[in-house]
Amino acid sequence: MQTKIKILAKVAVFDCFLQITICCGQNSNIDLNRVFKELSPPAEVVFAQELYDLPYDLDIELHEDVDSSGYYLYQKENEPVSDLGRNMLNAVSEIMEINLDEEIEEMPAERGLLARLSGPEEMEWWPMAIYAYARGCQKAFTLETAARFPIETRVRAHLKALAIALSE
Repeated sequence: MQTKIKILAKVAVFDCFLQITICCGQNSNIDLNRVFKELSPPAEVVFAQELYDLPYDLDIELHEDVDSSGYYLYQKENEPVSDLGRNMLNAVSEIMEINLDEEIEEMPAERGLLARLSGPEEMEWWPMAIYAYARGCQKAFTLETAARFPIETRVRAHLKALAIALSE
């Protein structure tokens, strides 16, 4: 007997799979977030890729940057780019400083927003958010806290950004 399930909302939440790899003793010093474009990625990446068999409207990746002076985010969506990334940064600025560098990770940034990203076809490697975008996700974000802040502050900053994203 087949069971039919009506999907009311497409929400998938999963823990950092890099940590799962390290905990299970399978770490081979590969940055798993850089191998989503490979033809034969590690099993952890294949698992994550399968989650995108259904296209999502919104993909949000939560990261931290040990080198950053403040919060910033990557935003990838079809033109015109929405105000969602800027709205998240404005809200987060009440909790954590925003990285105001004009260039972050060798890419142009505008007050913590990196929205002028290359298309997937132009990229040598794909992080998970770009994989999601390439598979049909309408809006993909990677949110980066600055590791120099206490963990409680970093968590509050991410939660604030998530609340804004889910309310718009």
